[in-house]
Amino acid sequence: MIEHLRIRSTGGAGPFTLWMDDIANSYRPSPVVPPTTVNFGSFEGYADGAEVIFQEPSFSGSTSGNVLPGSVSGVDNTVAYTGNASYKVEYGFVDADPSRWVRLTTFNTPNLPNPTIYFDRDSTVTMWIKGVPEPTSLLLLGLGALAFIRRR
Repeated sequence: MIEHLRIRSTGGAGPFTLWMDDIANSYRPSPVVPPTTVNFGSFEGYADGAEVIFQEPSFSGSTSGNVLPGSVSGVDNTVAYTGNASYKVEYGFVDADPSRWVRLTTFNTPNLPNPTIYFDRDSTVTMWIKGVPEPTSLLLLGLGALAFIRRR
């Protein structure tokens, strides 16, 4: 079972936005059979804002002291790796301390809670994640790119 996904701070407070899509478990039913892949996190067919697989960032008691109030998660149809929907998580840390983390738990989520996966049978779990840092980092990245282009 996937109990949670933990994302640790690297020293920025945020806000941060993540999109997740195509969470899959590949495994071999037997050594002579080709791998089977079960995509259990496509997020298609759920209403915008619906909690699927993961609870909101502040749900976990171990996370609530690390994230700002108002952190949210839910299905989103503006960004997707495949199809039209992904799972969007928005949060910010209470400060820039690099020991902060967010724990996205699967405990009793309204849709697809507590997903069971194989950890034997030559198993692999994969997922697509796109992250957008806080606006200050984006501005610094943009200024760095402009300086690089100007130097050329």
